[in-house]
Amino acid sequence: MLHKIQYSINSKILLFKDKLKIYINNKNNIILENSYNSNTTFYIDFHEDYLEVSDHFYELNSFSKSNLNLDQVNSFFNNIDLHSNNFFLKETKILYHGCKLKKNKNNIIIDEIERKNYKLNPVQSLNIAMEYISTEQNIAISFSGGLDSTAIIFTVKEKFPDKNIVAFTWKNDGSSNEDLKHAISICNDLSIQLIILEIKPEYLLQELDKEKHIIPTYPSTYLASLKFVEYYVAQLDKYFKGENFTIINGHGGDHIFFETIPLNLLNYSFLFNWNKLKDYSSLYSDNYFKLIKSILLNPFNTNSKISFENFRKKLVYEAKFQTSTTFIKLPEHINIFFPFVTPEMISCSENYSLFDTFNEKFTRIHFRKSFYNKFNSQKFFRINKGHMTGAYQKSIKLNYKKFEKILDSSFVFEKKILDKRFLIDHMKLSSIGVNGIAPQLINLLILEMIIKVI
Repeated sequence: MLHKIQYSINSKILLFKDKLKIYINNKNNIILENSYNSNTTFYIDFHEDYLEVSDHFYELNSFSKSNLNLDQVNSFFNNIDLHSNNFFLKETKILYHGCKLKKNKNNIIIDEIERKNYKLNPVQSLNIAMEYISTEQNIAISFSGGLDSTAIIFTVKEKFPDKNIVAFTWKNDGSSNEDLKHAISICNDLSIQLIILEIKPEYLLQELDKEKHIIPTYPSTYLASLKFVEYYVAQLDKYFKGENFTIINGHGGDHIFFETIPLNLLNYSFLFNWNKLKDYSSLYSDNYFKLIKSILLNPFNTNSKISFENFRKKLVYEAKFQTSTTFIKLPEHINIFFPFVTPEMISCSENYSLFDTFNEKFTRIHFRKSFYNKFNSQKFFRINKGHMTGAYQKSIKLNYKKFEKILDSSFVFEKKILDKRFLIDHMKLSSIGVNGIAPQLINLLILEMIIKVI
């Protein structure tokens, strides 16, 4: 919904069911706060005498779908800038949940809402984060069988033994489904009912609908599975017989606790910690002496080196925008909760140095050890095996003519942002179950769907 707000002196305004707080002193002194876990992105335009705020970017008066930022599109599709998530807007400010915008006469700054660091370990922090849903009686855990959802299901089972808890997971005929086997094993151990849903090809890469779906300003791959989200939400609603329930989703945990350690984080500090350099070499199967040479020859190359603090901030930002912009519009009695993008979990991640986060076998070692020490289970030392590539390939086969038509008319090829021949050849192979799925292909199809729906 679009709101037009006049610059009145010393006013406090609450919008969108109190998710957005606006403090106005005058037109040159304004603060907007988007609450943690609002699951909403707000778009803000500042005008001479008023500001516009909406939770749908295409409602803003400044929006024009013909005004695509081609530089950002190019950066996104060619992996130049992973934060090119503002294709349709130029001057508009984007405020993700857990963030605050400050405007004064000279500039606008967007940063995190202030929060306290409790200096707790991951187990303690996740336990406290779950207090946000302590009043809920019915809980549905999105359970992939991966590390984050495993931490969630152990925590929820211990913290809320008297609540009505169900886990749900998914399978795809033709894939290995190792995550499914793992999920079944854990749910059996914890005596939690597991609902198993099949991801059918007709649930993937389907048309978007503004009335049902939340549309971001960039082609998030999550949009490819929104029909499946609609399906599993309906199944859960049936399970809980129309009563209130909360879905717990572990998205963001891999960001907050550093699932990947990029090569360009290596710097001189590794030369004084030989064991960690050896760990990195073993973890990523990189030549040990080649890594040393890389550090010695490129210590001052600012284009290739990033600080751990900047890397941390980048991942937190990424987790926030992904959990703010990609879901379906839920009815009033259904809520979704992302525990890993709470102040408690983000603060927890800040208690660890880069060296704490990996060893020779695992990333996120600090997270794994914390839960192992609490629950004495090797389930936290498993590396995810499952994948859903087969379902996407079947969807491409099912919709091949439609997707071929989309590719033929795509402006991305017209502007020479991507190689048309490569993606068409890749789509042909994918449709017969060969060569996986190119991320550019999925993102391109989603982008064209976004343009069509808005």
